[in-house]
Amino acid sequence: MCLKSSLDSIECRDLLLSLTNDKLYLVMDKDEFPEIVFKKTPEVSIKIDSVEDLAYAKKVIEDFFCRKNWNKNKIFDIIISVSEAVSNVLKHAQNGNINIYYEDDSAYISVSDSGEGIEIEDIPRLIQKGESSKASLGMGFSIIIELSSAVWIHTNSNGTILIIMIEKF
Repeated sequence: MCLKSSLDSIECRDLLLSLTNDKLYLVMDKDEFPEIVFKKTPEVSIKIDSVEDLAYAKKVIEDFFCRKNWNKNKIFDIIISVSEAVSNVLKHAQNGNINIYYEDDSAYISVSDSGEGIEIEDIPRLIQKGESSKASLGMGFSIIIELSSAVWIHTNSNGTILIIMIEKF
């Protein structure tokens, strides 16, 4: 179990990497995100305030990756991952943002909110299929991790930032 002290956060990082085959990175400081994020202007930005915004976001994302010549299976993976992340935003924070950064045939999709955050000690449980902190199927994090190349998460009482990296090939 991951506890709240900074020493235990290091243990939690190692546990999350182990449980996810080196795919999920717990970010304690925003400087630990991939360099492209927050240091480059996103190619796509979408504000999420309602379920209707998710339908719009799916269309914008599909169009963006079609223009980049991504295959339909990868685009589907991105749409599923973003849908799961946005579902969490709407459930736990009511609104948020999606930003897409693109570099060298890799997409970095940031989904952020200003909700209450996730308790760090809950993350190992929440990445397992069927687990959720609210009434749902509890598939979100496990699907995102399965479909992505890597995932970074930063969470505290001011909100959560999830970065999903998916590679074109």
